[in-house]
Amino acid sequence: MPQSEKTRKRRFTGSLARRVVLVCAVFLIVPLFLHSFFLYWREVQVTETEIVAFLKAFGAEKGHEIEETIQFDWKVLSLNGAEKTFGIQTIPMPADASKQFVQLDREKQTLIVGREIESGQAHVLVHPLNELLAFLQTPFPMDALFAPHLPHPDEWIESIPIAGTDLVLTLGTSRDRIAELEQTHLMIRIGSFVLLLGIVGGVLVYWLTKKLSGSLLALCHTMERVSEGALSARFTPKALGFEINEIGAMFNDTLDVLLAQQVKAEKERLHREKLAQELKLGHDIQASLLPGDIVLVGGPQVACGCVPATEVGGDFCDVFRLPGGELLLVMADVSGKGVSACLFSLGLRSSLRALAVAENDLATVVGKANDLFLLDAKESGLFATVWMGVVKEGILEYVNLGHLPGLLKRGEKVQELTTGHPAMGLMGLHGVKSGKVKLEKGDELVLYSDGITEAQGGDGKLFGMGRLKELLVKEDGHVPVGALVEKVFEKAQVFSGDLPQHDDMTLLIARW
Repeated sequence: MPQSEKTRKRRFTGSLARRVVLVCAVFLIVPLFLHSFFLYWREVQVTETEIVAFLKAFGAEKGHEIEETIQFDWKVLSLNGAEKTFGIQTIPMPADASKQFVQLDREKQTLIVGREIESGQAHVLVHPLNELLAFLQTPFPMDALFAPHLPHPDEWIESIPIAGTDLVLTLGTSRDRIAELEQTHLMIRIGSFVLLLGIVGGVLVYWLTKKLSGSLLALCHTMERVSEGALSARFTPKALGFEINEIGAMFNDTLDVLLAQQVKAEKERLHREKLAQELKLGHDIQASLLPGDIVLVGGPQVACGCVPATEVGGDFCDVFRLPGGELLLVMADVSGKGVSACLFSLGLRSSLRALAVAENDLATVVGKANDLFLLDAKESGLFATVWMGVVKEGILEYVNLGHLPGLLKRGEKVQELTTGHPAMGLMGLHGVKSGKVKLEKGDELVLYSDGITEAQGGDGKLFGMGRLKELLVKEDGHVPVGALVEKVFEKAQVFSGDLPQHDDMTLLIARW
């Protein structure tokens, strides 16, 4: 298996819910527990001043409560007929007791409140000490006893005399007992904290996270299937997915857009391939229209070249020997780009050759060729600029149909050869007039397309006809015409620098 396939597949290990619970425990539950622990520990820390103050206040309140109970009992005992209602008992009058008395029965752990009724008898109400000394709610454990001293030593003791009696209520507590209570409360609080937040909260977090992770895992599995090639796989929303469902919907939308872009890119790729094939065909056709370097017996040395632009154009040049020995020279540029322009160029070349063979008059040749071109190009709107010349017995007869002037170099002078007729394919041509010039030894005829003169430099200026003429004048006539063609192309390209070439550069040079 290739390494890319090994690393492409993803495996989802572990449980997201367990991880979330663990993270909550580490970063939430533990800090909350410690915070609660320290707050509670601070709450249960009781100072000695607070303990003493509480013993005094609570003792005074409890003593007052016992005093009221005793006073109330004495009033009840003084009522006639209250024995059956209040559960009054009759006992022998204790020795050395006053008419109203209070006694402790330590054996039975009771408090006896009595009142003498007759000689040797007394009515009493009995109160269990555990009820009388019961504490409803205190912040810490304490001892309470009707005695001046407690049976075991406590660190904090408070004694409260009970008014109207010989009783003394003593309250006391110790540091150890308070600490024991605090520890008990702390353990209860910790246990409840762990139970509620740790177990109940943990289960709820685990359940909720499990639901959330279900959507996330579904999205991950969908993405994995897509990465394996199942481009039709789509994310299905899950319950309690929340934002993950939205992310899944965005993933589905993104995948749909990508697939649409992929289809579009495939169509564009096929279109580019088709266009490249057409361009190659066009380049091949355009190259076939160029005669190359020709040395004619009894005639001039001829070189023709073309530097195509990024698109195929309609430039072509031709050198053709007619049956009567005349030499046909043509430079043409069909408007437009692409294969269609090349095909029109090929048709125009064939028409010019055929008509030049059949007709002896140059004006008639271009007139009929224009009529044929009009028939073919009127629907497309194309036109063609043509410079055409015929050399017979040292005389160059030429016609220029909207093309750049031909240049005849003789020594250090350059003459422009043009006739000023409109381009071929725009209208019918009537009264075509040609120009003539007698050729001499050493003359150079230069035919070119506008791709050379309109080559643009970095400053926005054009190469122009002036630079072309200057370049031709500098040559001494001993440079082969093929090398001269290459040099012109090189100068134009250096002039343009890094700027793109917008049109084909076509050049024909004939030297006598």
